[in-house]
Amino acid sequence: PTWYQAMPGVDVTLRSSVGIGIDGNSPNGFGGDEEVGSGNVGVKFDVDQTWSTTLSYNFFFGPVDNSIASLWKDRDNVSLTFIRSF
Repeated sequence: PTWYQAMPGVDVTLRSSVGIGIDGNSPNGFGGDEEVGSGNVGVKFDVDQTWSTTLSYNFFFGPVDNSIASLWKDRDNVSLTFIRSF
């Protein structure tokens, strides 16, 4: 959802996504990684349609065994992005 003019000159957008394959298989295409996936939640602030700031948390979920998913177990991260447009 987006809230326009949440504060004077500031628009706020909440973002979220989850990626998991059909039948519980990972969307990575390698197979063998059932019930695993990744996701993202975040918030974006647009100030006077000039400055944009996004804070997001990206994560991995599912069991970690001896499959390719074991390489992703430390994939969680937080990102902060600033953009200035003219």
